[in-house]
Amino acid sequence: MVATPDIAPPERGRTRTWPILEITSFFLTVNAGVVFVLLEDLREAYGLSDTEVGLIASSGFVAALVVTLALAPLADRGHVVSTGAGGLAVSIIAGVWFAIADAAWSLILARGLLGVGIGLFAVAARKAIVGAEVGGSGQRMGRYLSFVVAGFLLGPPLGALLEPIGLWAPFLVPAAIVALLSPWTMGALRRAVVSVSEPSHGDMVRLIGDPVIQGAALLQIVIFGWIGVFDSTIDRHLTSLGVGNLGTAAILLVIGAPLVVLPAPMGAWAEKVGARRAVGIGLVIAACGYLGFGLFIAWAAVLVAGVFNTVGESFMFPGLQLAAVQRTGAERSAIGQTLLEAVGTSAAAVTSLLGPAALTEFGPRGLYVGYAVAAAILGGLGVHRMRAGEAA
Repeated sequence: MVATPDIAPPERGRTRTWPILEITSFFLTVNAGVVFVLLEDLREAYGLSDTEVGLIASSGFVAALVVTLALAPLADRGHVVSTGAGGLAVSIIAGVWFAIADAAWSLILARGLLGVGIGLFAVAARKAIVGAEVGGSGQRMGRYLSFVVAGFLLGPPLGALLEPIGLWAPFLVPAAIVALLSPWTMGALRRAVVSVSEPSHGDMVRLIGDPVIQGAALLQIVIFGWIGVFDSTIDRHLTSLGVGNLGTAAILLVIGAPLVVLPAPMGAWAEKVGARRAVGIGLVIAACGYLGFGLFIAWAAVLVAGVFNTVGESFMFPGLQLAAVQRTGAERSAIGQTLLEAVGTSAAAVTSLLGPAALTEFGPRGLYVGYAVAAAILGGLGVHRMRAGEAA
């Protein structure tokens, strides 16, 4: 166990007393999530096409994918502070840019820049949270993931609550909060003690050959593919059902609640029963939720199906992160987590780009039922590959 090269060793016995890295990650992903409840407002305000709306929704995922794949080895080499600081700076700039953007090209670029910042900070935060010990990482990563995913899901309702102030407010307020939190966040990164290795991108390529990682990647596609579909279409879907911005905010707050409280205990439970079992149970619950969105076209059905979805994901997220850490060890945790993140981000980028057009073409029943079927197939294959890897 060694301290990261770009920080001083922490004082003996000094630990984080409150989850500053998780809280900062929450507000970063809130800033990414607020746009989804405002897509219809942006479409009307700036005359955007379906393609431009899809590009705004997906550009952040694409940018985060490129950056995390390129720079993840830096965190495993110990450069946690510099990576995290770069992510914070870029994210704050992007939030301000988004607040003043007034055309499709500037909205797309601002969204992409925000993806870069979030991707950089996530690499550093995950490495610091895993630390130098694999034991207990399921619960730690579960807690971190609860904040991150809650940010994505609670960003839209928080955006709806801030929108009456002006279209700038939902983007500028989270960026300002991140800026205020930055001194404490950087202090936590400086005090982090992590295992250091010398990974290369070749190590990440070789990791792809692990059947457990392959299975986890397929299941990551299921989860993030749904996040892309949900975030890029839910505002429009609920609007078509007669729900206004505040009603949408209330529904999404209820839907997001399980992801605030469940992933940490589910991560600890996954360590006891096994990551694959936790993920498999979560897949069944989440798939029922996906199906419910399409079978019952009503706002109440969105509420109930959404809760099923997030309860299932509360099992799946920490289970998949735990599976990756157990295969890579603490010293290479950044590249393992980033590999899964990259796969998920790619899926979210594709589905958020195609989601608005698919909703127009097939309607909510065709889009959501079709996704549920695809999720069941991919998820089943993923669980099978994880079982094969454990038996090898």
